[in-house]
Amino acid sequence: MDDTMLAAFYDSTVDTSFGYALKQSQAFNYDKYTCPSAMQTQYQKNCSAEYIAAGQWGASQVTLTPPYVEADDDYYFPTFNQSDGSKTCLTIANWTVPGIGEQAPEYFYYSQFFYKPNSGAQGSPAFSPVEVGNLTGDEYSYFGLNNTYNAKMVYYYYSIEDVSNVQNAFMNQTVQAFGLNSKTQLYNFISTLDWMIQDFTLGGLIATRTLKEVVLGWNSKLINNLAFKPETNYTDYYYKTGDSIIYNPHITPLLDGTQTLMSPQNPKIMVNTGATNSTLTGLVKSISGYNYPNRMFKVYNGQSSYEYLPFRCSPVDFTLTDVYVWMQGMPNQTAFQVNVMNLVNMQVTYQSFQDFIQICEAGTGAVCDPIANVTAPSAGYLIDSHNTEIQNIYQKTAQFYPAGNCGSRIFAHGTGS
Repeated sequence: MDDTMLAAFYDSTVDTSFGYALKQSQAFNYDKYTCPSAMQTQYQKNCSAEYIAAGQWGASQVTLTPPYVEADDDYYFPTFNQSDGSKTCLTIANWTVPGIGEQAPEYFYYSQFFYKPNSGAQGSPAFSPVEVGNLTGDEYSYFGLNNTYNAKMVYYYYSIEDVSNVQNAFMNQTVQAFGLNSKTQLYNFISTLDWMIQDFTLGGLIATRTLKEVVLGWNSKLINNLAFKPETNYTDYYYKTGDSIIYNPHITPLLDGTQTLMSPQNPKIMVNTGATNSTLTGLVKSISGYNYPNRMFKVYNGQSSYEYLPFRCSPVDFTLTDVYVWMQGMPNQTAFQVNVMNLVNMQVTYQSFQDFIQICEAGTGAVCDPIANVTAPSAGYLIDSHNTEIQNIYQKTAQFYPAGNCGSRIFAHGTGS
């Protein structure tokens, strides 16, 4: 194709050219999705793919108002019957678009299932394309969450702060920058992102793994799917500006399979064995030398080298709160509640004492009740209290996935360090 043919191909003034068809489709998108005039080009009306995608992410703009709604178009842009009699579609995942997959990628999809204690409570807000651009930006001054400093600050205050505290200037300014009308909306937005990260980005709460993978780890498909760099080189721009995060593609719930057992990245948990006081059995003393649940990460120090620093997984302080693990069985406590930590994700939950079970030579339960006044060897003597083991039963009472935990080396939660 020579220059003349190429010019004719893109000539938008000729209704048989590709350029004319492109101009018409851009004009359609411009009018359909209210694109701002700043995007006008030589076609007079233009709408970028990024703008339309931002509208879908923040408010399901495309699927709720599909390009065409005629009967035959439902094959390409399907809608679904809702309880109120309408036909809508919240996610592009229902349109079987190549590369999208079956999991909804839109924040707005998840926001529609945000729990509200009553009908008058504020939910998780919708966002316009411009607002999505602001909150996903990487400029510090615009509070965008693609700047890791902003993201860490927002999540830190979200984790520790009461939403009624209006004194925090950073969060108040974030509310304004995101176009919200209250801090409650901001917290609801972060809460929805929390769920979305766990469900969409990390693949959900449940997965099937082999025993070998659980012990030695596996390579995360997340890294490949989202094009994350496993490490940030010290010469990179974001490293030089202090805005780098180290992603490890190797997920290791228990041990770091690429390291020796003595690797600094493997959690080292000191637990009381109960040798001198049985009531302290399973009491956590420290993790990797720190008095709180943590994961160790390789962090660059700005001098072409790195050191290992802890990421705090929970606000719990072992010097102030007794926390137990089940390495030697359930906590040997009779208190109404105990604090129990999951060694896989460092999650600490309150568990209430429910009952106890007994096991002895004669069996379990009531048959193991001690026989009073037994003074001589007999059949009954074998099931006295000296031959009975008692196991306390505790039941978890917290929400299924509380905010304080480190689910893996790439996790959804945590409180910062």
